[in-house]
Amino acid sequence: MSEKFSKDDDDFVLTVQDFENLYNQGNALQQLAKPTEALRKYKKLCEAVEYQYNHGHMSKEDLHYVPIALSKMADIYHARPDLHKALLYMTTARQFIEFLHPEKKQEDSEEMDPNPPKDIPSLFKKMHSRFDSMDSLLLPDSNEIIRKFLDSKRIHDEEVAQGRIHEIENAVKRKYEYDQLTFSQRFELFYSNHPYFVLFGAIGVILFFTFFFIVMTVIRSLQVSVSKLSEQSKKVHHDLENNLDTYQSKEGYEEDEKQFREMLENYKLLPNGNTKELLEKLRKNVDHFKKKSDDQKSNKEL
Repeated sequence: MSEKFSKDDDDFVLTVQDFENLYNQGNALQQLAKPTEALRKYKKLCEAVEYQYNHGHMSKEDLHYVPIALSKMADIYHARPDLHKALLYMTTARQFIEFLHPEKKQEDSEEMDPNPPKDIPSLFKKMHSRFDSMDSLLLPDSNEIIRKFLDSKRIHDEEVAQGRIHEIENAVKRKYEYDQLTFSQRFELFYSNHPYFVLFGAIGVILFFTFFFIVMTVIRSLQVSVSKLSEQSKKVHHDLENNLDTYQSKEGYEEDEKQFREMLENYKLLPNGNTKELLEKLRKNVDHFKKKSDDQKSNKEL
């Protein structure tokens, strides 16, 4: 029982739910008649609470896990029986309760320990002294030990029961108060408890819409470009058809007509607006045929 708690241990805990789980594990081991393992779990619970409190991760009100665990350890020593250790653990548990609730201090408290701890660090120091069996009280006889132990046990059990009832009442009250809050008030409460979550969530939403806007802009630009090329290709196709109809009856243009039809067939095999080079060639040929047509008309008029 002399090992020290470390955050690298497997039993390192961070939340109130973890404390509850560790306590339940110790209680289960105690019910399975495995006192040594149960003592180790209760000790880990006490040291975990101390660690979290010293690092500012929990409030003074959450220290009630320590006297609960110490009283369970006292029960184990009482069953062995080791009444001396049982009384020491129960006395320390009672000192924690009386420090957390001064109005519940009993008249015989000084009789149990002439030099009770005056602050939380002193309480934790006293707790470790119990773990290491470093100090002991001069006790009269076994009957006196049993009497004091039973008195302390009764008082402690009453305090634990009242504490549990108080916790349940507070939980119900908090639930009722939360249900009465408006949406904006709930959001403010959530933001005060989880500011970084809300901040990163807002940044994520901004990044998402920025990315969405960029993608839509690029897609729109591509659609406009494709639409323009498609219109140009349709115009060239129309000019080709018209000029072919004009020149297919003219003598001396059989070779030009064949060339036009080959280019037209090649064009139809390509996607709309696939290449600007082909469109440029088609325009030049259209201009060429128009020029020939104009020359033919001029010669005919002459």
